[in-house]
Amino acid sequence: FNTASNPSKDGSNAAALRAARLQRFENAASSSTNKPTTRDTKKQKEVIEIDLDGDCVTSNSLESDRALAERLQQEEMSAHRTFAENASQVDYSSVRPGVLGSLRDKHAALQPDVTAQLSASRNGVFATHIRAGVLSDTHPQAWSSGGWVWVKNPQYAKDPKSRVDKEGNVAKMSSEWKRLVESNVKITHRHLIDLATKHNVLDGKWLLYVKAEDIETDWPKIRNAIIEGKLGSTAKISDTPDERGSHVVCIYCPNFLDKDDLLRVRRSISNDVGMYKTSVLRFKLDA
Repeated sequence: FNTASNPSKDGSNAAALRAARLQRFENAASSSTNKPTTRDTKKQKEVIEIDLDGDCVTSNSLESDRALAERLQQEEMSAHRTFAENASQVDYSSVRPGVLGSLRDKHAALQPDVTAQLSASRNGVFATHIRAGVLSDTHPQAWSSGGWVWVKNPQYAKDPKSRVDKEGNVAKMSSEWKRLVESNVKITHRHLIDLATKHNVLDGKWLLYVKAEDIETDWPKIRNAIIEGKLGSTAKISDTPDERGSHVVCIYCPNFLDKDDLLRVRRSISNDVGMYKTSVLRFKLDA
């Protein structure tokens, strides 16, 4: 498990991409009381203003943009390294392939966002693209990782109820589940619920399916609803269709025991996104 081996797959460049795209599309107004960092050049004085309280950054030149993007990238790479170091101290032999990668991407929602919050009216200017059959998204809050396009709610980290499963808890639960299976006990869904609750592995997701021909209209609706805080903390969509010609969408909820929040997200999928208004929608535990 190496988070830094392939930046294009593990999302390590996400912060730099978000910052660069933000500077191109959004002129964020800063009321910072912090003293700006200035650099004298032959052409002009460059300014980077950072308002940590308002989670906002602005700059007045391409060179400043690059410096800022590099700093954001270094911070995100540091977070990935910390995740990997913690992971190396736990036995993950029982964890299903791909679980740790998804867990790492979900943790992005808990990282403080130093890019400015985009207004709802501006979300539509960011495009989804399908090149050589692979989906991509240009929004600053979206990134590609391991065959998925992810998006996060930039304000979720400030939510008092914000949480994501911890890698150590997932590994402990997986080990106990393996022992349970090997014991030849008749396993029921109740066993899974009890183990997940015991180890505090509470993440879950609503599963949606979007036809390939509808992807460029339906995915932006889901993405924007996540960014605007109408759904859960994060969501992801497969960047290629399955054998049935559909893309899988996972809309994450942080705690499957919080039935009120699950129902809130389910209603928002119908009312705000406009999907699955009359059909049955499946919820699945990450455990």
